[in-house]
Amino acid sequence: MKEKTKLKIIQILCIISILTTVFSIQRTYAKYFEKIDTIYATNIKKWVINVNEKNIHNEETLTNVMTPIFFHNEHMNNNDTLVPGRIGCFDFVIDYTNVDVEFDFSFNIEQTNTTELTDFEVYAYKILDLDFEIIPITTIDDIGEITTLSKTNGKYQLSEITQTIDPTTTEEKQKRIIVIFRWNDTEENLMDNETDTKFKETEINYKVGITFTQKV
Repeated sequence: MKEKTKLKIIQILCIISILTTVFSIQRTYAKYFEKIDTIYATNIKKWVINVNEKNIHNEETLTNVMTPIFFHNEHMNNNDTLVPGRIGCFDFVIDYTNVDVEFDFSFNIEQTNTTELTDFEVYAYKILDLDFEIIPITTIDDIGEITTLSKTNGKYQLSEITQTIDPTTTEEKQKRIIVIFRWNDTEENLMDNETDTKFKETEINYKVGITFTQKV
């Protein structure tokens, strides 16, 4: 009888132990379940950039986003033709009103002619914060103070100009970039008059590259 009594007591204790464990698991699950229902909200930063009023996102190449401006000169026919001594510029505006993150932007220009025009060079640029109306450019004097590039092998080189922009620290959300080029016909040019005359390309083709990179 004593052995049977002991066995019953052990069985009862086991049952109590199992019930206690199940109850503990249920309470733990209930607490865990309450935690996973917690709601969080995170803001998404805006990243929308326009170049000359055209959205650049999902685009690899934008055609005719900017048209070269040729400066007036009393000694030349004032048309859109590049001739020795003629100066012009590329003029474009980047709009980052809908950007919330700091970023780098860079630009460069390269000639893509089959036969390179050696004396075609980009020699200066200017970057303006736009908080006023855009003033048209007709002469080099309209631009004001400019940044002249350094020379490599006797020629000005625009490999790449980079600037960092933090939209959260400025009220202006646009920048105007003016890149100045010319067919160099000064005493420091690389082509002489005979070479200028023999240049047979009917067009000067160039590619303007603009890159925007988010800062991490």
